[in-house]
Amino acid sequence: MMDGLSSASSAGASSSLSEMTSMSHGHDHSHSPSLHPLALGIALGSILCKELLYRYTLRIGKKINSGVLIANAYHHRSDAASSAVALVGIAGSLVGLPLLDPIGGLLVSGMILKAGIDTSVR
Repeated sequence: MMDGLSSASSAGASSSLSEMTSMSHGHDHSHSPSLHPLALGIALGSILCKELLYRYTLRIGKKINSGVLIANAYHHRSDAASSAVALVGIAGSLVGLPLLDPIGGLLVSGMILKAGIDTSVR
């Protein structure tokens, strides 16, 4: 029983090894834009929802004097801002400026890094 299991495992491992080392590995490395236009609407919806959450959470946070809610409101605002950057990247890709997508990704990453640093310093 163990010999059968062992040989099945080694057969699987050797076929995986041959797949990894072969020149053709089952997928394409071309970089054609594959964003669906619906992504634009989803990013816009995200901006609107997060901005509404920001305004509502900030109003309630101030009303009940809750630092946690006020901080969470600003978190919603930063989410809206990063979604706006994503919207520009998506739009750029859809109109033939695919470089805007990775630039947008870098900007959002920078925003997240800055928020983390700012939070750590306080």
